[in-house]
Amino acid sequence: MTLANLITIVRIALIPVFCLFAFDLETTATYKSSAAASHNLLIAGIIFCLASCTDYVDGYLARTMNQETSAGKLLDPLADKLLVTAALISLIEWRLVEGWTVFVMLAREFIITALRSFLTESGTKAFGASLLAKWKTFTQMAAIILFCFGFEVAGEPVYYISLILALTSGFEYIWKSRSYIAFK
Repeated sequence: MTLANLITIVRIALIPVFCLFAFDLETTATYKSSAAASHNLLIAGIIFCLASCTDYVDGYLARTMNQETSAGKLLDPLADKLLVTAALISLIEWRLVEGWTVFVMLAREFIITALRSFLTESGTKAFGASLLAKWKTFTQMAAIILFCFGFEVAGEPVYYISLILALTSGFEYIWKSRSYIAFK
């Protein structure tokens, strides 16, 4: 068990704690209209920020301390996807975004994950995350943080930028993989 992997596991463990506050019945029913709901959103935002920061920390440690492992390569993106999925669904619950936008983002994640699995299974090295994909993740997390802390006016455009980046980076990944996925 490397330190980087342990930090990734902590990120995964923080997801249900985030959900506990983000999906509290009073919070989802009254998004910020009561002190308790605002308090829960603030706590959810702090937990999300902490979990998001661990994504950078575990990657940095894995690279600089030569702790890259097969488990880490599996767990790190899984942790990111689970955290962001929980938060995106909470945005629907809080009525801050339309459900179809979250569906598009999650569909992109499933398609790219399936494509990576297919490439790996067929003996082709899956492509790493592109710069667009990294910006997609950053803008998703930034929008979620802005929404959690009550900055809807700033969160909304950042959210829609992340939606555009999700689509663009998804198409980019499919385009790069096109010669490997030709149906024969």
